[in-house]
Amino acid sequence: MKLIKLFTIFTMLAAFYSASAQAQTMGGVYELRTYHTHEGKLEPLLTRFNDYEVALFNKHGMESVGYFVSMDQPNTLVYILKHKSRESAAQSWKGFFDDPEWKKVAEESKNKDGQLLDSAPVVVFLSPTMFSPLK
Repeated sequence: MKLIKLFTIFTMLAAFYSASAQAQTMGGVYELRTYHTHEGKLEPLLTRFNDYEVALFNKHGMESVGYFVSMDQPNTLVYILKHKSRESAAQSWKGFFDDPEWKKVAEESKNKDGQLLDSAPVVVFLSPTMFSPLK
């Protein structure tokens, strides 16, 4: 059952991902990110996002659309950012990871809470359809 749900989600994401370049230029692109944490590490991750990361995203031109915890998969954070383009997303992430404030936050987080994520983030870029309320 879990596999069917995952397959359905990935099929939907693939459909959104293949939307036209025109939709991309009209409304920008959305970045869907999913983080899976080690047991007991979701709360420290949420605290880090609340206290530091969201502000750093804004600083580097990434617009927050929403942040969610999964009701079906424990220890999972899902969030959506909006960018002007894929290129601006790449520039924003480079600025974020090069930012001395992020490096300090990441180091302090690792020293205090250890490794939070149990795997690399799952990242999917999406473009809105012509009938999407989000543009």
